[in-house]
Amino acid sequence: MTENPGLPEAAENPKREAAALTQARTTWSLPAGGTVLTKRTINHQLRLRHNSCNVEKRDLFGMKPKRKSRESGSQVVEATFVIIPLLLMTFLMLDLSMVIFVRTTLQEAVREGCRFAVTGQLVPGITHQDDSIKWVVKKFAVGFLSSGSNANTIHVQFVNPANGGQGTNIFPNIVNVKIEGYKYSAMAPFERLNYPLYVYAQASDVMEQFSGAAPPLSLPLDQ
Repeated sequence: MTENPGLPEAAENPKREAAALTQARTTWSLPAGGTVLTKRTINHQLRLRHNSCNVEKRDLFGMKPKRKSRESGSQVVEATFVIIPLLLMTFLMLDLSMVIFVRTTLQEAVREGCRFAVTGQLVPGITHQDDSIKWVVKKFAVGFLSSGSNANTIHVQFVNPANGGQGTNIFPNIVNVKIEGYKYSAMAPFERLNYPLYVYAQASDVMEQFSGAAPPLSLPLDQ
């Protein structure tokens, strides 16, 4: 059979499709001895032609070609609005955890200093009791009070329980070991917001009785 002329395109509605089938039956010319086209053959040819039109609109993997979007730059803006708050929340949680850790560590350090103070002992190589107490506090502060500015936040005070005034390091006075105004350097830029973070810790106990004279103090009026 010779090659048949092109089929008219099938329309979207049934009436135009039926008209196209009728036109195809009447306009196709067959040579002598050719095979008569049936309705099934015509429908098959129309489907093949319709599918070929759809294939042309797709790529090799059957995907429709991507259109150029006018909103491609919005992805950067959306990522910025998501990443910046996410980083702030992450640093906020880290800073909050570190503040709790620093506060707990410094509180334990002043407790150890207070326990050492009530015994009236001196650290070998140090001749004053208040300096010995500060040395013990810095030892248990795991490096947070190593620098000079941070070491100056340690205070040792002896209080007379009878009148609440300044006392000495003898029984039954009260010893107060304090850390006042330790500045925590946050990872998030809170300092630019003029919101510094300060940590405080304090421990108190009653001085024990010990034989002999009380050890000397380098700062007997330290408040």
